Amino acid sequence: MKSEDLKFVIVDYGAKYQFTHHLPIIEAYCNIIKSRGFDVDIYLTKHANRIAFDSLPGNKKYFLTGTVYTPSYKENFILASLISLFNYFLKNKQGDNSFKKFLKICFSHRAKKALLKECKNNTRRIVVVFPTAEPVGIQLVRSLLSDSKGGIFIFKFRMVGGESRGFLSSENELEELVKLVNIFPNKIQVGIETSSYKNYLLSKGFSSQNLEWSPWPPIIKSDVKKIKARNSVVLGFLGNAKARKGFSHIPDILRRYEKINPHFTAIIQPAIFPWDGYFDILKELSPLSSKIIYTDRDLNLQQLLQLVANTNVLILPYDSTSYSINASGLLYHASDYNVPVITLKGVGFEAEVLEYNLGFVANSLQEMVQQLNSLNHADFDFKSYRDARLKATQRFIFNVNK
Repeated sequence: MKSEDLKFVIVDYGAKYQFTHHLPIIEAYCNIIKSRGFDVDIYLTKHANRIAFDSLPGNKKYFLTGTVYTPSYKENFILASLISLFNYFLKNKQGDNSFKKFLKICFSHRAKKALLKECKNNTRRIVVVFPTAEPVGIQLVRSLLSDSKGGIFIFKFRMVGGESRGFLSSENELEELVKLVNIFPNKIQVGIETSSYKNYLLSKGFSSQNLEWSPWPPIIKSDVKKIKARNSVVLGFLGNAKARKGFSHIPDILRRYEKINPHFTAIIQPAIFPWDGYFDILKELSPLSSKIIYTDRDLNLQQLLQLVANTNVLILPYDSTSYSINASGLLYHASDYNVPVITLKGVGFEAEVLEYNLGFVANSLQEMVQQLNSLNHADFDFKSYRDARLKATQRFIFNVNK
């Protein structure tokens, strides 16, 4: 495939903050696309963090309106007020009523207009990549495929659980997307991160020929340095603290581990959005404060990777119900810097941890603690996992002949 045959456009309605997964996956995609000699435009939200996103390679265009990470009142008082009003009336209303449909058409209009403009005097096929599928993006594809110029487009959706988020969600987004895929099977590819997610989408009516493994590609930065080895074991509890990520388990894990090995340091990232009971957990941790380092709540990618690279292990005590089909960005980061993980049985990324020997899967918190003592005697296969992820990403992005 010659570079003049394709033009790539990345569209992300959730790209606003630096602490979410949106920034690293867009950056990785841009680097891979540019390394093949292809042009890439990036459609981002108008109020995306410019310091974070301006560093992305490619032609950045800030004009989308986010419906999950919405504008603040300070950024745009009128628009924020309208969205707040829409959210109040629509958030708990299931189904795709006529007003929701109208709003999705409005929110997708500028992107549609920009993409159709690309068609003028352009003989190349345009590959539109959605790193995170969500309701407005699905509406955008529906609108483009109904246009007479829609045949020039090829669409790539990555499914990470965001397709039914926000006040515009009908909670029937998967059903809507599978209809589009079945009508236009050669126009839409759907990326999934885990085998559990694939099985879930197959149960929803998707065809296996339209599903591609689409993990994060490796994100390895040359300026992330390993600090000289400490005398104590460094345990990482990183990623924005959330209840469903098992934050409440941390006091129990540390108390149990202290009985086995008192020489450790725990690096814990606090919550950006605290929940009921969060501060009670922090109080539980106070007797262990001499062994705990709390990071900033809002870490940029560089800071997060630096911390990941300098832990001995990442502990991911995620709720197996909430994460039954989902992947983990921290698993990707850990494997990029040769750091093993320990997680609980039942999470969506369990199969990858076991298949590629990336750490341990425990049946209980007690077993997690016991497995910490096995780290120095285990062999891991991080490189094979990185190689597989890169090849899978390249297939997902560049395979347009199906």
